[in-house]
Amino acid sequence: MTSFIRLQDVYLVADQLHELIAVHNLAGRYVYVNPAFERATGYRLDDLREISPIQLIHKDSIHALLDAFQKLSQHGGQERPIKHQLITKSGEYIWMDTTLSTLEDERGKMSLIVSASQTASDDLSREAFEQARKLVAMEERQRLARDLHDAVSQTLFSASVIAETLPMLYDSEPDEVIKGLNKLASLTKGALAEMRTLLVELRPTALFEIDLSQLLTYLVNSFRTRLEGEIVYENIGCGKLMDSEVKVSFYRIAQEALNNIVRHSRATSVMVQLLCTDDAMTLDIQDNGRGFDAKLISGSHMGLRIMFERAESCGIELDIISIPNEGTQVRLMKSTEGVSNE
Repeated sequence: MTSFIRLQDVYLVADQLHELIAVHNLAGRYVYVNPAFERATGYRLDDLREISPIQLIHKDSIHALLDAFQKLSQHGGQERPIKHQLITKSGEYIWMDTTLSTLEDERGKMSLIVSASQTASDDLSREAFEQARKLVAMEERQRLARDLHDAVSQTLFSASVIAETLPMLYDSEPDEVIKGLNKLASLTKGALAEMRTLLVELRPTALFEIDLSQLLTYLVNSFRTRLEGEIVYENIGCGKLMDSEVKVSFYRIAQEALNNIVRHSRATSVMVQLLCTDDAMTLDIQDNGRGFDAKLISGSHMGLRIMFERAESCGIELDIISIPNEGTQVRLMKSTEGVSNE
Protein backbone atom coordinates (compact mmCIF):
# COMPACT_ATOMS: atom_id res chain seq x y z
CA MET A 1 0.00 0.00 0.00
CA THR A 2 2.62 2.50 -1.11
CA SER A 3 1.32 4.18 -4.27
CA PHE A 4 -0.46 7.54 -4.08
CA ILE A 5 -4.20 6.98 -3.62
CA ARG A 6 -6.98 9.42 -2.78
CA LEU A 7 -7.61 9.16 0.94
CA GLN A 8 -11.35 9.37 0.41
CA ASP A 9 -11.19 6.17 -1.65
CA VAL A 10 -9.14 4.42 1.04
CA TYR A 11 -11.62 5.40 3.73
CA LEU A 12 -14.65 4.35 1.67
CA VAL A 13 -13.18 0.86 1.28
CA ALA A 14 -12.05 0.66 4.91
CA ASP A 15 -15.54 1.59 6.14
CA GLN A 16 -16.82 -1.72 4.74
CA LEU A 17 -14.11 -4.00 6.13
CA HIS A 18 -14.36 -6.33 9.12
CA GLU A 19 -10.69 -5.73 9.88
CA LEU A 20 -9.84 -2.95 12.34
CA ILE A 21 -8.35 -0.13 10.24
CA ALA A 22 -6.61 2.89 11.74
CA VAL A 23 -4.58 5.58 9.97
CA HIS A 24 -2.19 7.98 11.66
CA ASN A 25 0.30 10.55 10.41
CA LEU A 26 4.06 10.60 10.95
CA ALA A 27 3.63 12.85 13.98
CA GLY A 28 1.76 9.99 15.67
CA ARG A 29 -1.78 11.41 15.49
CA TYR A 30 -4.80 9.43 14.35
CA VAL A 31 -6.58 10.78 11.26
CA TYR A 32 -9.05 7.93 10.64
CA VAL A 33 -10.49 4.79 12.25
CA ASN A 34 -13.12 2.59 10.63
CA PRO A 35 -16.38 1.40 12.25
CA ALA A 36 -14.86 -2.03 13.03
CA PHE A 37 -12.09 -0.34 15.04
CA GLU A 38 -14.67 1.74 16.92
CA ARG A 39 -16.77 -1.32 17.78
CA ALA A 40 -13.82 -3.42 18.99
CA THR A 41 -12.02 -0.73 21.01
CA GLY A 42 -14.77 1.67 22.00
CA TYR A 43 -12.80 4.65 20.66
CA ARG A 44 -14.21 7.10 18.15
CA LEU A 45 -11.86 9.31 16.17
CA ASP A 46 -12.64 12.32 18.38
CA ASP A 47 -11.45 10.31 21.41
CA LEU A 48 -8.08 9.75 19.72
CA ARG A 49 -7.27 13.27 18.50
CA GLU A 50 -4.71 13.88 21.26
CA ILE A 51 -3.63 10.25 21.75
CA SER A 52 -0.69 8.60 20.00
CA PRO A 53 -0.72 4.88 19.06
CA ILE A 54 1.97 4.20 21.67
CA GLN A 55 -0.35 5.37 24.46
CA LEU A 56 -2.84 2.61 23.58
CA ILE A 57 -0.27 -0.19 23.74
CA HIS A 58 0.51 -2.45 26.70
CA LYS A 59 4.00 -1.76 28.06
CA ASP A 60 5.11 -5.29 27.09
CA SER A 61 4.24 -4.55 23.45
CA ILE A 62 5.78 -1.07 23.12
CA HIS A 63 9.22 -2.21 21.96
CA ALA A 64 7.76 -4.55 19.35
CA LEU A 65 5.60 -1.75 17.96
CA LEU A 66 8.49 0.74 17.94
CA ASP A 67 10.66 -1.86 16.16
CA ALA A 68 7.97 -2.20 13.48
CA PHE A 69 7.67 1.59 13.10
CA GLN A 70 11.46 1.93 12.88
CA LYS A 71 11.74 -0.70 10.15
CA LEU A 72 8.84 0.88 8.29
CA SER A 73 10.65 4.22 8.44
CA GLN A 74 13.95 2.73 7.24
CA HIS A 75 12.44 0.49 4.56
CA GLY A 76 9.25 2.26 3.50
CA GLY A 77 6.92 0.19 1.37
CA GLN A 78 7.46 -3.16 3.07
CA GLU A 79 4.53 -4.28 5.22
CA ARG A 80 5.34 -5.03 8.86
CA PRO A 81 3.40 -7.65 10.85
CA ILE A 82 3.16 -7.37 14.64
CA LYS A 83 1.28 -9.08 17.47
CA HIS A 84 0.48 -6.78 20.41
CA GLN A 85 -1.96 -5.83 23.15
CA LEU A 86 -4.14 -2.73 22.84
CA ILE A 87 -6.06 -1.07 25.67
CA THR A 88 -9.74 -0.44 24.95
CA LYS A 89 -11.71 2.58 26.11
CA SER A 90 -13.15 0.46 28.94
CA GLY A 91 -9.60 -0.28 30.21
CA GLU A 92 -9.39 -3.90 29.06
CA TYR A 93 -6.52 -5.25 26.93
CA ILE A 94 -7.17 -7.17 23.71
CA TRP A 95 -4.65 -9.10 21.64
CA MET A 96 -4.33 -7.87 18.07
CA ASP A 97 -2.64 -9.30 15.00
CA THR A 98 -1.70 -6.18 13.00
CA THR A 99 -0.08 -5.42 9.66
CA LEU A 100 1.46 -1.97 9.24
CA SER A 101 1.83 -0.37 5.82
CA THR A 102 2.28 3.12 4.39
CA LEU A 103 0.53 5.61 2.16
CA GLU A 104 2.52 8.07 0.08
CA ASP A 105 1.72 11.65 -0.84
CA GLU A 106 1.66 13.04 -4.38
CA ARG A 107 5.46 13.49 -4.22
CA GLY A 108 6.00 9.82 -3.46
CA LYS A 109 7.02 10.40 0.16
CA MET A 110 5.66 8.36 3.05
CA SER A 111 2.98 10.46 4.74
CA LEU A 112 0.62 8.11 6.59
CA ILE A 113 0.79 4.76 8.39
CA VAL A 114 -2.08 2.30 8.08
CA SER A 115 -2.70 -0.50 10.57
CA ALA A 116 -5.00 -3.38 9.66
CA SER A 117 -5.79 -5.65 12.62
CA GLN A 118 -7.69 -8.71 13.72
CA THR A 119 -8.56 -9.43 17.34
CA ALA A 120 -8.41 -12.70 19.25
CA SER A 121 -12.18 -13.02 19.44
CA ASP A 122 -14.71 -15.84 19.14
CA ASP A 123 -14.24 -16.14 15.39
CA LEU A 124 -10.46 -16.39 15.84
CA SER A 125 -9.80 -19.19 18.33
CA ARG A 126 -6.79 -19.24 20.63
CA GLU A 127 -5.23 -21.98 18.50
CA ALA A 128 -5.82 -20.03 15.30
CA PHE A 129 -4.41 -16.89 16.87
CA GLU A 130 -1.31 -18.76 17.97
CA GLN A 131 -0.89 -19.95 14.40
CA ALA A 132 -1.23 -16.34 13.27
CA ARG A 133 1.47 -15.35 15.78
CA LYS A 134 3.82 -18.00 14.39
CA LEU A 135 3.07 -16.82 10.85
CA VAL A 136 3.99 -13.25 11.83
CA ALA A 137 7.28 -14.51 13.29
CA MET A 138 8.01 -16.55 10.16
CA GLU A 139 7.27 -13.59 7.87
CA GLU A 140 9.61 -11.40 9.90
CA ARG A 141 12.36 -14.02 9.71
CA GLN A 142 11.86 -14.26 5.94
CA ARG A 143 12.13 -10.48 5.64
CA LEU A 144 15.35 -10.46 7.64
CA ALA A 145 16.70 -13.28 5.48
CA ARG A 146 15.97 -11.20 2.37
CA ASP A 147 17.71 -8.20 3.95
CA LEU A 148 20.68 -10.42 4.77
CA HIS A 149 20.85 -11.70 1.22
CA ASP A 150 20.51 -8.24 -0.36
CA ALA A 151 22.99 -6.46 1.90
CA VAL A 152 25.70 -9.11 1.84
CA SER A 153 25.25 -9.92 -1.84
CA GLN A 154 25.83 -6.29 -2.82
CA THR A 155 28.96 -6.07 -0.69
CA LEU A 156 30.38 -9.37 -1.92
CA PHE A 157 29.67 -8.40 -5.54
CA SER A 158 31.76 -5.25 -5.07
CA ALA A 159 34.50 -7.32 -3.43
CA SER A 160 34.52 -9.82 -6.30
CA VAL A 161 34.88 -7.03 -8.90
CA ILE A 162 37.87 -5.60 -7.02
CA ALA A 163 39.43 -9.05 -6.60
CA GLU A 164 39.14 -9.71 -10.34
CA THR A 165 40.64 -6.32 -11.22
CA LEU A 166 43.68 -6.35 -8.93
CA PRO A 167 45.73 -8.97 -10.84
CA MET A 168 45.51 -6.81 -13.97
CA LEU A 169 47.02 -3.86 -12.08
CA TYR A 170 49.72 -5.82 -10.26
CA ASP A 171 52.60 -4.90 -12.60
CA SER A 172 51.56 -1.48 -13.87
CA GLU A 173 49.97 0.21 -10.85
CA PRO A 174 51.20 -1.32 -7.58
CA ASP A 175 49.92 1.62 -5.53
CA GLU A 176 46.39 1.01 -6.80
CA VAL A 177 46.75 -2.65 -5.86
CA ILE A 178 47.51 -1.68 -2.26
CA LYS A 179 44.46 0.60 -2.21
CA GLY A 180 42.36 -2.15 -3.71
CA LEU A 181 43.51 -4.68 -1.14
CA ASN A 182 42.61 -2.28 1.66
CA LYS A 183 39.19 -1.75 0.11
CA LEU A 184 38.76 -5.50 -0.31
CA ALA A 185 39.57 -6.07 3.36
CA SER A 186 37.09 -3.37 4.35
CA LEU A 187 34.32 -4.87 2.19
CA THR A 188 34.78 -8.40 3.52
CA LYS A 189 34.81 -7.14 7.10
CA GLY A 190 31.66 -5.19 6.32
CA ALA A 191 29.93 -8.25 4.87
CA LEU A 192 30.83 -10.25 7.97
CA ALA A 193 29.50 -7.47 10.20
CA GLU A 194 26.28 -7.27 8.18
CA MET A 195 25.79 -11.01 8.67
CA ARG A 196 26.43 -10.79 12.40
CA THR A 197 24.03 -7.88 12.80
CA LEU A 198 21.23 -9.49 10.82
CA LEU A 199 21.73 -12.83 12.54
CA VAL A 200 21.24 -11.01 15.83
CA GLU A 201 17.96 -9.71 14.39
CA LEU A 202 16.98 -13.23 13.35
CA ARG A 203 17.47 -14.40 16.94
CA PRO A 204 15.79 -11.66 19.01
CA THR A 205 16.94 -13.16 22.32
CA ALA A 206 20.49 -12.26 21.25
CA LEU A 207 19.68 -8.60 21.92
CA PHE A 208 19.15 -9.55 25.55
CA GLU A 209 22.07 -11.99 25.80
CA ILE A 210 24.88 -9.94 24.20
CA ASP A 211 26.29 -6.96 26.07
CA LEU A 212 25.70 -3.49 24.65
CA SER A 213 29.33 -2.83 23.79
CA GLN A 214 29.48 -5.92 21.56
CA LEU A 215 26.14 -5.10 19.94
CA LEU A 216 27.42 -1.62 19.11
CA THR A 217 30.62 -3.14 17.69
CA TYR A 218 28.54 -5.27 15.30
CA LEU A 219 26.36 -2.29 14.42
CA VAL A 220 29.21 0.13 13.72
CA ASN A 221 31.11 -2.42 11.63
CA SER A 222 28.01 -3.10 9.56
CA PHE A 223 27.86 0.60 8.65
CA ARG A 224 31.49 0.94 7.58
CA THR A 225 30.82 -0.06 3.98
CA ARG A 226 27.75 2.20 3.75
CA LEU A 227 29.46 5.37 4.92
CA GLU A 228 31.58 7.46 2.58
CA GLY A 229 34.09 8.25 5.28
CA GLU A 230 35.47 7.12 8.62
CA ILE A 231 33.47 5.77 11.54
CA VAL A 232 35.16 5.23 14.92
CA TYR A 233 33.77 3.41 17.93
CA GLU A 234 35.10 3.73 21.50
CA ASN A 235 34.01 1.88 24.62
CA ILE A 236 35.24 3.63 27.76
CA GLY A 237 34.80 1.77 31.02
CA CYS A 238 31.71 -0.22 30.05
CA GLY A 239 32.12 -3.73 31.38
CA LYS A 240 28.61 -3.73 32.75
CA LEU A 241 25.25 -5.30 32.17
CA MET A 242 22.17 -3.13 31.95
CA ASP A 243 18.43 -3.59 32.10
CA SER A 244 17.37 -5.48 28.95
CA GLU A 245 14.78 -2.95 27.81
CA VAL A 246 17.23 -0.09 28.30
CA LYS A 247 19.91 -1.97 26.35
CA VAL A 248 17.56 -2.63 23.43
CA SER A 249 16.53 1.02 23.40
CA PHE A 250 20.18 2.17 23.33
CA TYR A 251 20.85 -0.23 20.46
CA ARG A 252 17.76 0.71 18.43
CA ILE A 253 18.26 4.44 18.88
CA ALA A 254 21.89 4.06 17.78
CA GLN A 255 20.71 2.04 14.78
CA GLU A 256 18.25 4.77 13.78
CA ALA A 257 20.86 7.50 14.29
CA LEU A 258 23.40 5.72 12.07
CA ASN A 259 20.77 5.08 9.42
CA ASN A 260 19.94 8.79 9.39
CA ILE A 261 23.62 9.65 9.04
CA VAL A 262 24.03 7.35 6.04
CA ARG A 263 20.81 8.43 4.36
CA HIS A 264 20.81 12.18 5.00
CA SER A 265 23.98 13.67 6.50
CA ARG A 266 26.68 13.28 3.80
CA ALA A 267 29.10 12.95 6.71
CA THR A 268 32.74 11.99 6.18
CA SER A 269 33.47 11.37 9.86
CA VAL A 270 31.38 9.70 12.57
CA MET A 271 32.30 9.12 16.21
CA VAL A 272 30.42 6.65 18.40
CA GLN A 273 31.39 6.62 22.08
CA LEU A 274 29.96 4.50 24.89
CA LEU A 275 31.03 5.85 28.29
CA CYS A 276 30.33 4.35 31.72
CA THR A 277 30.95 6.16 34.99
CA ASP A 278 29.81 5.53 38.55
CA ASP A 279 26.81 7.74 37.93
CA ALA A 280 25.59 7.03 34.40
CA MET A 281 25.96 5.29 31.08
CA THR A 282 26.21 7.63 28.10
CA LEU A 283 26.20 7.01 24.36
CA ASP A 284 27.35 9.81 22.03
CA ILE A 285 27.01 9.67 18.24
CA GLN A 286 28.51 12.66 16.42
CA ASP A 287 28.95 13.36 12.73
CA ASN A 288 30.37 16.20 10.64
CA GLY A 289 27.54 16.12 8.12
CA ARG A 290 25.23 18.82 6.84
CA GLY A 291 23.02 18.85 9.93
CA PHE A 292 19.43 20.09 9.97
CA ASP A 293 17.08 22.62 11.51
CA ALA A 294 15.15 20.70 14.17
CA LYS A 295 12.31 23.24 14.09
CA LEU A 296 11.58 22.34 10.49
CA ILE A 297 11.47 18.54 10.66
CA SER A 298 11.19 17.28 14.24
CA GLY A 299 7.39 17.21 14.25
CA SER A 300 7.03 15.15 11.09
CA HIS A 301 10.16 12.99 10.98
CA MET A 302 9.02 9.53 11.96
CA GLY A 303 12.50 8.26 12.80
CA LEU A 304 13.20 11.07 15.28
CA ARG A 305 9.80 10.62 16.94
CA ILE A 306 10.45 6.90 17.39
CA MET A 307 13.84 7.64 18.96
CA PHE A 308 12.27 9.95 21.54
CA GLU A 309 9.42 7.54 22.28
CA ARG A 310 11.91 4.71 22.85
CA ALA A 311 13.94 6.86 25.19
CA GLU A 312 10.89 8.01 27.14
CA SER A 313 9.61 4.45 27.57
CA CYS A 314 12.83 3.50 29.43
CA GLY A 315 13.62 6.71 31.28
CA ILE A 316 16.57 7.52 29.00
CA GLU A 317 17.59 11.16 28.54
CA LEU A 318 17.90 11.81 24.80
CA ASP A 319 19.27 15.02 23.31
CA ILE A 320 19.69 15.69 19.61
CA ILE A 321 21.72 18.78 18.76
CA SER A 322 22.11 19.72 15.12
CA ILE A 323 23.36 22.83 13.34
CA PRO A 324 22.95 23.19 9.56
CA ASN A 325 26.26 22.53 7.80
CA GLU A 326 27.99 21.76 11.12
CA GLY A 327 26.87 18.23 11.91
CA THR A 328 24.69 16.47 14.46
CA GLN A 329 25.16 15.02 17.93
CA VAL A 330 22.86 12.36 19.41
CA ARG A 331 23.37 11.78 23.13
CA LEU A 332 21.69 9.14 25.30
CA MET A 333 22.18 9.01 29.04
CA LYS A 334 20.82 6.60 31.63
CA SER A 335 21.62 6.77 35.35
CA THR A 336 23.28 3.80 36.98
CA GLU A 337 19.93 2.66 38.33
CA GLY A 338 19.29 -0.64 36.53
CA VAL A 339 22.99 -1.11 35.72
CA SER A 340 25.11 -3.71 37.52
CA ASN A 341 28.63 -5.06 37.27
CA GLU A 342 29.19 -8.28 35.35
